[in-house]
Amino acid sequence: MAKETNRLNIHVGGCEFEVHVPKEKEQIYLMAAEYVDKKIDAYMDAFVRIPLPQKSMQEVLLMAMYDIALGSIETRQSLENNSILDKIKNTY
Repeated sequence: MAKETNRLNIHVGGCEFEVHVPKEKEQIYLMAAEYVDKKIDAYMDAFVRIPLPQKSMQEVLLMAMYDIALGSIETRQSLENNSILDKIKNTY
């Protein structure tokens, strides 16, 4: 049986995207869009909405994506390290 999906209109960085997501993951997708928007806004405040130096929108988006990726990788590594630590603890 196929999973039930819902159509969502996601707003990110001034653009609207239509995505089809599993019904149980709707809230996660909406939270992710909000998180990305907040990151973009933070970089816009820091590098565009000030007199100088100005950054291009592409640079702002790349900085926001890099920031998000860095946080994701740090979280994944932390979870992996905890998993390894748990295995060691359970061995002894």
